[in-house]
Amino acid sequence: MASELTVQTIRGPSSGANANKILLGSGQQIIAPAGGLVAPGQVIQVQHYKNNTATTLSGMQTYSLWSGMTFNKKMSNSKLLLLGQLVFRDGQSYFMGEYWRVGGSGYRYDGVIQHGYASDAGDTSVQFGWTINAEYITSEVGNLAVDIGWNANAAGGNMPAMTWNPGTGQDSRISGGAKYSTLTIMEIAQ
Repeated sequence: MASELTVQTIRGPSSGANANKILLGSGQQIIAPAGGLVAPGQVIQVQHYKNNTATTLSGMQTYSLWSGMTFNKKMSNSKLLLLGQLVFRDGQSYFMGEYWRVGGSGYRYDGVIQHGYASDAGDTSVQFGWTINAEYITSEVGNLAVDIGWNANAAGGNMPAMTWNPGTGQDSRISGGAKYSTLTIMEIAQ
């Protein structure tokens, strides 16, 4: 017959061979729902996104480059770690105000940077990218919209490059089809 035990704190003995430990018998398990047993720093979940659609870009002051992604955040007291790499070709403008957004974060410019690539060929055939390495702490939970783009200070025809995710259509030397842009979001307990 199953029974239920309600307690606020469980502590192991303060001394002895198993001091400050709570032991389970051989073959026993503690089973909890997702997020039910977490420790600070523990990864709760990981979601990986990728996009390899070669896209010709248009110059705009503000442009949502990669949208339509959602992240289902499970815990209100967790943080999100964003790690990403976006691939471009044919550089156009720099200092674009590249941003990321998750849920209600608004435009976030921290942790995202455009990397150039020096070449004797000039910008017209050079591959380069944006790197995202950012942390977001929010009490929001549920499906949060994810968006990456640019918001330049100057009006007009701003764009980082002519092509996002270049492929063989842009340069026959590219093998394996289009290049992938990737984003990984980790939810981490605090």
